[in-house]
Amino acid sequence: MIAIPSASLGCFLGGYVVSKLDLSCANIIRMCIVVSVVTWFVFFMLLVSCPNLHYEGIDITKKLVLTPKCTSECGCPLTFNPICGRDFKMYMSPCLAGCRNAAQNEEAVTVYGNCDCIPTESSDNSSTEFVVAAERVRCTQECSAYLFYTLGTFICLFSTFYISAPGISVTIRCVTAKQKSFALGIQWAMIRLLGTIPAPLIFGKTVDMACEIWSSVFDGLANESGNCVLYNNASLSRNMSTLLILLKTMSVVLFTCASLSYRPAAEDMRSTTQEMSPHENEKMA
Repeated sequence: MIAIPSASLGCFLGGYVVSKLDLSCANIIRMCIVVSVVTWFVFFMLLVSCPNLHYEGIDITKKLVLTPKCTSECGCPLTFNPICGRDFKMYMSPCLAGCRNAAQNEEAVTVYGNCDCIPTESSDNSSTEFVVAAERVRCTQECSAYLFYTLGTFICLFSTFYISAPGISVTIRCVTAKQKSFALGIQWAMIRLLGTIPAPLIFGKTVDMACEIWSSVFDGLANESGNCVLYNNASLSRNMSTLLILLKTMSVVLFTCASLSYRPAAEDMRSTTQEMSPHENEKMA
């Protein structure tokens, strides 16, 4: 919903601006620097985050999963099959919420009733009347940072892809015609070696650092193994923003070095001179 429109629009406008304004190679590099600096500041918008949902029975500080007292005699297995109660709290599973009945509503969502751990309008949970106490959905919560974060993500993706086409154009223009294919090959080899291959490992580790409860806890094993079932939203935003800011800083530094060290290829200078009108050649002479 955000990635495809922003990336597509960025790629299109980046190439269109270079073509429409007929920018020189030096000016394209300067444009990439400006856009990268703007993106660097926008990355700070991603530091905002929504509050963490409260899960009944999970002790975040001690990294423990506890059996609620209201279901202590049920013999429920410690499984992570979360449901949202009417009290807007998340429960680890229907059994650990003390739910006796289950059904499906008009939207084909599984709902649960007669739950000992979830207060309902009916004071008697042992009643045969089915009162919806929980649903198999994620609890919604008010979060003013959502729109702010969405806007920041759109701008970051747009500006990142905006300089993709101009970046390729710079690679082609800064070398002679005989070296263009070789230059593109070197560029994509570096992208694979420094970006595509290590990126999943680096970003994966960054995301895992924000995990608070792992699936191994439900199996009675030590924490930090298996799949992550609960993240700290603030830590996740902070870790990802820090990594993106560091990477964008490297991008700005490298674009700046390219701008300072750029010299037009001699062959391109000759071809430019040949394409100029006789009157312009006389003025240069």
